[in-house]
Amino acid sequence: MNHSPLLSAITIGAISSLLSACGGSDDNGSATTVVDNSGSQYAAMEAISSPAYLDLASGAVVSNDNEWHFSYQKNVGFSVNGGISGNGGITACIAHTPDGLFDDENRAVQSAFEALTRDNTLAAFNAVNKTSCDESELISDGLQTRIEFSDWASYNPSTHGITLNETDSNGWIVRSATADANGNSNYGRVKVSDLTYTSGTSYTLKFSVEQWDDNAQVFVASDESAAIDFTDARQYWDMETNAIVTVDADWELSIERTSPAWSIQLNSAVSGSGNAGIGHVLLDSGSAFDVSNPKTSGDDIYKFDKDSAKTALAGPAKYGAFQYGVGGGHKMWPTFTTYLFKDGERYFKAQIVSNYGEDGTMGSGNLYVRYAEVIE
Repeated sequence: MNHSPLLSAITIGAISSLLSACGGSDDNGSATTVVDNSGSQYAAMEAISSPAYLDLASGAVVSNDNEWHFSYQKNVGFSVNGGISGNGGITACIAHTPDGLFDDENRAVQSAFEALTRDNTLAAFNAVNKTSCDESELISDGLQTRIEFSDWASYNPSTHGITLNETDSNGWIVRSATADANGNSNYGRVKVSDLTYTSGTSYTLKFSVEQWDDNAQVFVASDESAAIDFTDARQYWDMETNAIVTVDADWELSIERTSPAWSIQLNSAVSGSGNAGIGHVLLDSGSAFDVSNPKTSGDDIYKFDKDSAKTALAGPAKYGAFQYGVGGGHKMWPTFTTYLFKDGERYFKAQIVSNYGEDGTMGSGNLYVRYAEVIE
């Protein structure tokens, strides 16, 4: 990439007071760059309602048709400018994560998160160099769907057979891709109700949906779609009409034969131009079939997730550079992981140090990023 000299206001001097180990951010905005005494720099990214794209060569937040290295949007996640996410050819890896953040069952260790600060993670950030990752660890972005193949189908490696999954994981609260004139979305409880295929010859499935009746405040009786044949091409399904439609119509889910597994995608984010989402269930069971109110104003659904990029920045925590709800509550805690980016012959590194702005007082989706070019 050839970088233009885009740079927002720069303040040279010492960094501000310590942040607590809580972080997160969203929305396109400008980047304010601060240089600390180590030579590393800091940039602010507002990414709440739309993605923010950061160019690590300049420290500027730019539009997606400019040169950038990684982006973030609240409730969507991170992406790197390469693979499915962009044409910049950027690859990235996890170069360093602080020890002890997760136990043997991959549960967050609250004391370990609480111990991390912007200051005591600086030395590890500075230590990351070009050899912190093997060349094979530097990856381009792929697709991470919210509906995973294992949610609704089971593969038998002995027989190579695929069967419909009849457990509660085969079922999701789906928000419509479009809203009405008043900004109200439609909702449905959706599952894959039928699957038939002959390997290499024909592939079909059916969706069943319980539409949400907002007046009666109930899900209505289930209605099954016609068979959707995805043998030769990606097919698109409209939840409200329970019908197969074209890609330029109003659709919520699509189904496509991909390798190594078939892919159900949402009409939003990296998979479509709409605003469809899968409800993040708050109930202890985690089951869509126990949800009595699909709206986020109720007690059952926290938010609606979208498809995202399968990217190096998707780890090490559940939300990539952040872990949700450490010690309770809804805050996003930074892992202070350092990521390495390869951009042609140049290398850069970045570390998310807050999700709530420079001093930790802003709303979720205001990232504060430590970054530097890697020379050696």
